[in-house]
Amino acid sequence: MRKFILLMLLLLSIGVDSISAQNVYIATSNGAVAYHKTKDCGYLKNSSNVKSVSTSEAEKLGRHACSSCYGKEEAKASAKAVKNKIDKKAMKAKEKADEAAEKAAEKEAEANKKLAEKKAKADKKAAEEKAKADKKAAEEKAKADKKIAEEKAEAAEKAAEKKAKADEKMEKAHKKAAKKDAEIAKKTAEEKAEAAEKAKAKADKEKAKVNKKVAEEKAEAAEKAAKAKAKADKEKAKVDKKVAEEKAEAAEKAAEKKAKADEKAAKAKEKAEKEKAKAEKEKAKLAEEKAEKAKEKAEKAAEKKAKAEKDKAKAEKEKAKADKEKAKAAKEKAEKKAKAEKKAKAEKKEAKEKAEKKAKKEKQEGLSSSSKKDTKNTAKQATKDSKK
Repeated sequence: MRKFILLMLLLLSIGVDSISAQNVYIATSNGAVAYHKTKDCGYLKNSSNVKSVSTSEAEKLGRHACSSCYGKEEAKASAKAVKNKIDKKAMKAKEKADEAAEKAAEKEAEANKKLAEKKAKADKKAAEEKAKADKKAAEEKAKADKKIAEEKAEAAEKAAEKKAKADEKMEKAHKKAAKKDAEIAKKTAEEKAEAAEKAKAKADKEKAKVNKKVAEEKAEAAEKAAKAKAKADKEKAKVDKKVAEEKAEAAEKAAEKKAKADEKAAKAKEKAEKEKAKAEKEKAKLAEEKAEKAKEKAEKAAEKKAKAEKDKAKAEKEKAKADKEKAKAAKEKAEKKAKAEKKAKAEKKEAKEKAEKKAKKEKQEGLSSSSKKDTKNTAKQATKDSKK
């Protein structure tokens, strides 16, 4: 059985190869499923648009050999071969679509991984640069604070020195005033009061002058400290701005790369979906053709079954008729046989009576032994005839 199947497959492949070189005719309507040897095929009579193509092209379109043009066996074999080709094609398309989807997923994963790595690097770099900038700003601020503290200490020292000098001068002035007071004490009270007032006014003037100078120096030191702080803040702001710009640039580049990778992945996915849809469409078409063939086969089988049942009913009817006729013939035969037996019985009885009468008569007449023998033979012959 296996050898027979292999032989049939070999013959089929040889037949298909020889057919593929020929030109055949197909109807371009959607419902058409076969290719035909000639334009005059009965199945093409109702087709308005018929074109000539090669057998291989017709098979690519999913058409099989017409049963009317090529015979049922060849049509069946051709349909099977075309179905196998379509199944293989659909399977290949599905495998290709799955492979493309898998590759797209792999590419997307790889792109996401690279993007994540780049983003991590950019974040790390930005963090490092920010840490450096923060460190630099802290160092600058520390330097500025130290300078301000030093300038403040210097200004305070100078102010203390100046105050000490002013206090010394004031003390000298007080001593001088006291001396003058002592000297003026001798003078009149008015001169003493005037001198004391003058000395006090002069001392207050000197004190105000010193305080003003200390305040100016203090304000100058504060201004310098504020300027240093502003400069440090400006430097820090500059560094922060640079870090933010670099971070934004890295994020923008990463976003662009991600967008490109997403676009590529989307295209690959779209292509895979299209191929998958195409394969599914071909599969659906094949299933539709299969269903149509199955329907056609079922209809033919139903017709065949109905015909077989009809033939069976007819045969049963004919058998019943034959049985009836047979019974009638048997009855007639039995009747004839009964009549023949009755007749034979009567003839036998009659022959027997005749023989007995003859024997009696011959006995009475005293016939010879030869006559008796003849009589006996006649009786036997009559018995045989009656049996027949």
